[in-house]
Amino acid sequence: VLFFLWDNPPHLLRTKKEIYSQIHIDMVCVSKWLEKEAKKVIEGQRVVSILNGIDIETFKPSDKIKARTELGLPLNKKIVGYGIKGWPDSNKIADSYDALFVAVGHTKGSIILSPTNDRKKMSLYLNALDVFIHPTPEDSFGLISAEALACGIPVVAYKVDAIPEIVNNDVGYLAENIEDLKKGLDYLLNLSQEDYKRISKRAREHIVNNFSVEKMYREYFALYKKILESPTK
Repeated sequence: VLFFLWDNPPHLLRTKKEIYSQIHIDMVCVSKWLEKEAKKVIEGQRVVSILNGIDIETFKPSDKIKARTELGLPLNKKIVGYGIKGWPDSNKIADSYDALFVAVGHTKGSIILSPTNDRKKMSLYLNALDVFIHPTPEDSFGLISAEALACGIPVVAYKVDAIPEIVNNDVGYLAENIEDLKKGLDYLLNLSQEDYKRISKRAREHIVNNFSVEKMYREYFALYKKILESPTK
């Protein structure tokens, strides 16, 4: 039996538009970037963005020395964490640094903080870091970057898709390519103690003010009310 993969984006786009034109839906996207992309396909429907909420009571700054001691990580070395998304570029630059590169929640690295679904443990992982890097080529939100920022950990990420809604140069560094990624990481690893504290504080405030679970709940409740009051609009 032979199977053929038929990759025909124009046909799929036309088919989706035809289907969506025959039904009424209200679509919620997790980022403004995704909302913009969805509107290219879904015409005449309500498409809005409600940003994912971060559990800011779990993901919050805690004692770095205590976190490293519990995880068996060195106390006197800069530590850079990276997630599963973008791990190839993370590993490409690791040998250029004296800092310790740690795979956070996955196994694509030589030093691993094992995968976990425990949010408290993930918060512990992130609080052990000095910087988190997220060089993914695509992302509709960037959850782990938001969680790192909530813990006060600056983030270096690629300027793609929805990432600039979470990471900016006030709370980390947005990079254009791998060389720029290294530039941003160099900058953050060499901050003075006072400058690091300031950017860490801004990172936490950015998430608390814009990405809290409570804010997300309020926006969903407001949307549900609007739908119930005008179900066909």
